[in-house]
Amino acid sequence: MVDLALEGINVLDFSQGISGPYCTKLMSDLGAKIIKVERPDGGDVSRSMGPFLEDNPNLEKSGSFLALNSNKFGITLNLRTETARKIARQLIVWSDIIVESFRPGVMESFSLDWVHAQQLKPELVYTSISNFGQSGPYRNYRSSEIIAYAMGGEMYSTGLEELEPLKLGGTVSLFQAGSIAAIATLGALFVSRDQNVGQQVDISIMEALIANQDRRAPGLLAYQYTGEVTNRLP
Repeated sequence: MVDLALEGINVLDFSQGISGPYCTKLMSDLGAKIIKVERPDGGDVSRSMGPFLEDNPNLEKSGSFLALNSNKFGITLNLRTETARKIARQLIVWSDIIVESFRPGVMESFSLDWVHAQQLKPELVYTSISNFGQSGPYRNYRSSEIIAYAMGGEMYSTGLEELEPLKLGGTVSLFQAGSIAAIATLGALFVSRDQNVGQQVDISIMEALIANQDRRAPGLLAYQYTGEVTNRLP
């Protein structure tokens, strides 16, 4: 059998929800070995998202969770304890890539942030996915999928022109951010392998939408050259 593109790459996944797990799912589909870390009190928030097998809202039967976390190994760690943090540090040494989606500052409070992780594994690729990035005036702001979609500007282009803006159904923007995170992470891995230096990747979900090629970026480009605002499309 032909080896997959990421065969032999180890990924430690501290993310939850949609963007981070989708990022690591794409890597697992390409052959990477993923260890997903969940908190012991209920695990990933996507376990509470439907659809559920046989309409049974069970943490083990979420279609969303299973789709986003297929082909991954899983463990639970309470990172508030030193024992769990010791295990996490051992896993960092094993890893080529770390992906996390905590609020900015949380991993630092556990001494598992980029600075501490790189001390354990200098050539590590460390990807953080957050609402507005690891720095800047919005760093600590809370958000939701609809807020990211609106602030990213894409909502302006969706819906009937004579009515209020709409967002696309479901959680499309979070999947888009996960795709961008995966591409950026693999680019950083290429640099890490080529130059033997660690890489930090900072993904802002809102900024990922600003640069999105589905309506937003083409509309901005058209405005830059023509001064005309693109009509809203249903």
